[in-house]
Amino acid sequence: DAARVNGGSGSLDLIGLKLSRYLSPNFYVSGQAYSAFSGGAGGFSVGLVGAGLAAEAAPRVREGAELLVGAAGGGGVQTAGGAVLQGLAWAGFSPVPQHEWRVGFGGVRSFSGALSSPMVELSWTRVFELR
Repeated sequence: DAARVNGGSGSLDLIGLKLSRYLSPNFYVSGQAYSAFSGGAGGFSVGLVGAGLAAEAAPRVREGAELLVGAAGGGGVQTAGGAVLQGLAWAGFSPVPQHEWRVGFGGVRSFSGALSSPMVELSWTRVFELR
């Protein structure tokens, strides 16, 4: 649950966009933006930057982890200044080479506020070639 400035807490559902650039076959940098769509915290948004590692676990299956820092606020969520840290471990399955479904587990924590929450992520990725 995400701590609220009114003293309560509640779960949040976020939707977002992640842009990642692989700098090597196993190392990537990422920029991410999320906003709440459920949980009574309209206006809560998060912006993050960081890096991750990924490795092939089996044919068409990859696993990885990422660590990001950024800012979050709004919607009455207790972030006290807005600086947050997010860590995530994930596993991905690629039915075809250009697409991947991922499930991840991790947490988000504000540096000085009461926000400290586990997280579950379900995402779909699409590879875009840059030349």
